[in-house]
Amino acid sequence: MLVGWGEWLRRMGRRPRRWLPYSPMLLAAVLLPGLADPAHFLAGGIGGGALAVPVFGIAGGYAIAGSTRWKRIACAVLAVMPIPGWLIATLTQDSAVGPREVWIAVYFWSLMAVLDLAAAIPFRRTSCQ
Repeated sequence: MLVGWGEWLRRMGRRPRRWLPYSPMLLAAVLLPGLADPAHFLAGGIGGGALAVPVFGIAGGYAIAGSTRWKRIACAVLAVMPIPGWLIATLTQDSAVGPREVWIAVYFWSLMAVLDLAAAIPFRRTSCQ
């Protein structure tokens, strides 16, 4: 909803809010219950993924619609890191890679691409009218 609001502000020619590009970080809200017990804050691996997925999404959004070339290249490198990361994690396991694992990988990468496209909306420039 916040990304849609950013697009509405852009189309109306209004000044975009500075915090809107970081709205995907709300996906990390699953970590809030862990604040009550800091000893188990990142236990079980959910914390790393809950923080990494929005960061990869924001980086992909800037890589698509950012303004500075070198920052876009650096963000593009960061945004595609889940691909080799997933491959390394999958291939280092002792189990065989079957159709189910390939389907899960394609599903994950396509959802990351959708997040990248959605995160690019607040970075788009306001069109001149």
